[in-house]
Amino acid sequence: MINNIREHIQNNSKVISLEYGVGEIVGKSIMYDCVDDFLEVLYYKDQKVRYFSFTKKNDMRLLSPKMKVESALKALSTKLSDESVHNEFDEMNAKFDNKNVCFIVKRIVDLLRRDDRSPEDNLLLDLSIQSLTQEVGQVYQVDKIIARGIVSDFMKSA
Repeated sequence: MINNIREHIQNNSKVISLEYGVGEIVGKSIMYDCVDDFLEVLYYKDQKVRYFSFTKKNDMRLLSPKMKVESALKALSTKLSDESVHNEFDEMNAKFDNKNVCFIVKRIVDLLRRDDRSPEDNLLLDLSIQSLTQEVGQVYQVDKIIARGIVSDFMKSA
Protein backbone atom coordinates (compact mmCIF):
# COMPACT_ATOMS: atom_id res chain seq x y z
CA MET A 1 0.00 0.00 0.00
CA ILE A 2 2.62 2.52 0.97
CA ASN A 3 5.31 2.60 -1.67
CA ASN A 4 7.51 5.51 -0.59
CA ILE A 5 7.67 5.25 3.19
CA ARG A 6 10.13 8.12 3.64
CA GLU A 7 7.83 10.49 1.71
CA HIS A 8 4.82 9.51 3.82
CA ILE A 9 6.77 10.09 7.03
CA GLN A 10 8.02 13.51 5.86
CA ASN A 11 4.51 14.55 4.77
CA ASN A 12 2.82 13.10 7.85
CA SER A 13 0.42 11.26 5.55
CA LYS A 14 -2.97 10.55 7.09
CA VAL A 15 -4.30 7.03 7.53
CA ILE A 16 -7.79 5.83 8.37
CA SER A 17 -9.02 2.86 10.36
CA LEU A 18 -12.47 1.81 11.57
CA GLU A 19 -10.91 0.66 14.81
CA TYR A 20 -8.75 3.69 15.62
CA GLY A 21 -10.15 6.49 13.44
CA VAL A 22 -7.89 8.93 11.63
CA GLY A 23 -4.20 9.29 12.34
CA GLU A 24 -0.97 10.36 10.75
CA ILE A 25 2.33 8.68 10.05
CA VAL A 26 4.79 10.36 12.40
CA GLY A 27 7.94 8.27 12.13
CA LYS A 28 9.53 4.88 12.04
CA SER A 29 11.03 2.64 14.67
CA ILE A 30 14.19 0.92 13.58
CA MET A 31 14.56 -2.43 15.21
CA TYR A 32 17.82 -4.19 15.85
CA ASP A 33 19.44 -5.32 12.57
CA CYS A 34 16.60 -3.73 10.53
CA VAL A 35 14.44 -6.82 10.65
CA ASP A 36 10.75 -5.95 10.76
CA ASP A 37 11.00 -2.17 11.27
CA PHE A 38 7.78 -0.34 12.16
CA LEU A 39 5.87 2.75 11.05
CA GLU A 40 4.63 4.93 13.90
CA VAL A 41 1.07 6.19 13.47
CA LEU A 42 -0.43 8.73 15.88
CA TYR A 43 -4.21 8.37 16.06
CA TYR A 44 -6.12 11.55 16.90
CA LYS A 45 -9.02 9.94 18.75
CA ASP A 46 -6.96 8.65 21.68
CA GLN A 47 -3.63 10.41 20.98
CA LYS A 48 -1.83 7.07 21.04
CA VAL A 49 0.92 5.91 18.75
CA ARG A 50 0.43 2.51 17.17
CA TYR A 51 3.03 0.58 15.24
CA PHE A 52 2.69 -1.17 11.89
CA SER A 53 5.34 -3.51 10.56
CA PHE A 54 6.87 -2.51 7.24
CA THR A 55 6.18 -6.06 6.11
CA LYS A 56 2.48 -5.61 6.94
CA LYS A 57 2.05 -2.04 5.77
CA ASN A 58 -0.95 -3.14 3.68
CA ASP A 59 -2.86 -3.35 6.96
CA MET A 60 -3.09 0.45 6.87
CA ARG A 61 -5.24 2.53 4.55
CA LEU A 62 -4.16 6.00 3.47
CA LEU A 63 -6.80 8.72 3.67
CA SER A 64 -7.77 9.63 0.12
CA PRO A 65 -7.67 13.20 -1.17
CA LYS A 66 -11.00 14.99 -1.58
CA MET A 67 -10.89 14.79 -5.38
CA LYS A 68 -10.53 11.01 -5.28
CA VAL A 69 -13.38 10.68 -2.75
CA GLU A 70 -15.62 12.79 -4.99
CA SER A 71 -14.77 10.62 -8.01
CA ALA A 72 -15.48 7.45 -6.06
CA LEU A 73 -18.83 8.78 -4.80
CA LYS A 74 -19.85 9.71 -8.34
CA ALA A 75 -18.90 6.22 -9.50
CA LEU A 76 -20.95 4.75 -6.65
CA SER A 77 -24.04 6.55 -7.87
CA THR A 78 -23.65 4.98 -11.32
CA LYS A 79 -25.51 1.76 -11.97
CA LEU A 80 -22.26 -0.04 -12.86
CA SER A 81 -23.89 -2.26 -15.41
CA ASP A 82 -21.65 -0.63 -17.99
CA GLU A 83 -18.29 -2.40 -18.44
CA SER A 84 -16.54 0.95 -18.94
CA VAL A 85 -17.33 1.85 -15.32
CA HIS A 86 -15.57 -1.31 -14.13
CA ASN A 87 -12.61 -0.37 -16.32
CA GLU A 88 -12.65 3.13 -14.82
CA PHE A 89 -12.44 1.61 -11.32
CA ASP A 90 -9.55 -0.57 -12.42
CA GLU A 91 -7.73 2.43 -13.89
CA MET A 92 -8.35 4.51 -10.76
CA ASN A 93 -7.08 1.70 -8.54
CA ALA A 94 -3.97 1.27 -10.68
CA LYS A 95 -3.07 4.93 -10.19
CA PHE A 96 -3.43 4.89 -6.42
CA ASP A 97 -2.51 2.75 -3.46
CA ASN A 98 -4.22 -0.53 -2.67
CA LYS A 99 -7.17 -0.31 -0.25
CA ASN A 100 -8.05 3.24 -1.23
CA VAL A 101 -11.53 4.71 -1.43
CA CYS A 102 -12.03 3.30 -4.95
CA PHE A 103 -11.38 -0.20 -3.62
CA ILE A 104 -13.98 0.37 -0.86
CA VAL A 105 -16.58 1.75 -3.29
CA LYS A 106 -16.02 -1.11 -5.74
CA ARG A 107 -16.54 -3.59 -2.89
CA ILE A 108 -19.77 -1.82 -1.84
CA VAL A 109 -21.12 -1.88 -5.39
CA ASP A 110 -20.18 -5.53 -5.89
CA LEU A 111 -21.90 -6.50 -2.63
CA LEU A 112 -25.01 -4.41 -3.38
CA ARG A 113 -25.33 -6.13 -6.75
CA ARG A 114 -25.44 -9.62 -5.21
CA ASP A 115 -28.91 -11.10 -4.94
CA ASP A 116 -27.95 -13.75 -2.41
CA ARG A 117 -25.75 -12.04 0.18
CA SER A 118 -24.63 -14.21 3.05
CA PRO A 119 -24.51 -12.88 6.64
CA GLU A 120 -20.75 -12.46 6.16
CA ASP A 121 -21.36 -10.46 2.97
CA ASN A 122 -23.81 -8.23 4.84
CA LEU A 123 -21.25 -7.65 7.59
CA LEU A 124 -18.57 -6.80 5.02
CA LEU A 125 -21.02 -4.44 3.29
CA ASP A 126 -21.82 -2.70 6.58
CA LEU A 127 -18.14 -2.33 7.50
CA SER A 128 -17.32 -1.03 4.01
CA ILE A 129 -20.10 1.57 4.24
CA GLN A 130 -18.86 2.58 7.70
CA SER A 131 -15.34 2.95 6.32
CA LEU A 132 -16.53 5.07 3.39
CA THR A 133 -18.67 7.19 5.73
CA GLN A 134 -15.73 7.77 8.04
CA GLU A 135 -13.54 8.81 5.12
CA VAL A 136 -16.20 11.14 3.70
CA GLY A 137 -16.62 12.73 7.13
CA GLN A 138 -12.90 13.34 7.46
CA VAL A 139 -12.36 14.61 3.92
CA TYR A 140 -15.40 16.90 3.91
CA GLN A 141 -14.88 17.81 7.60
CA VAL A 142 -18.46 16.96 8.62
CA ASP A 143 -19.83 14.85 11.45
CA LYS A 144 -20.79 11.20 11.13
CA ILE A 145 -24.51 11.84 10.56
CA ILE A 146 -23.93 14.26 7.69
CA ALA A 147 -21.28 11.97 6.19
CA ARG A 148 -23.71 9.05 6.34
CA GLY A 149 -26.29 11.21 4.56
CA ILE A 150 -23.82 12.05 1.80
CA VAL A 151 -22.96 8.38 1.30
CA SER A 152 -26.65 7.39 1.39
CA ASP A 153 -27.54 9.98 -1.25
CA PHE A 154 -24.91 8.57 -3.60
CA MET A 155 -25.96 4.98 -2.85
CA LYS A 156 -29.64 5.54 -3.74
CA SER A 157 -29.00 5.03 -7.41
CA ALA A 158 -26.40 2.29 -7.04
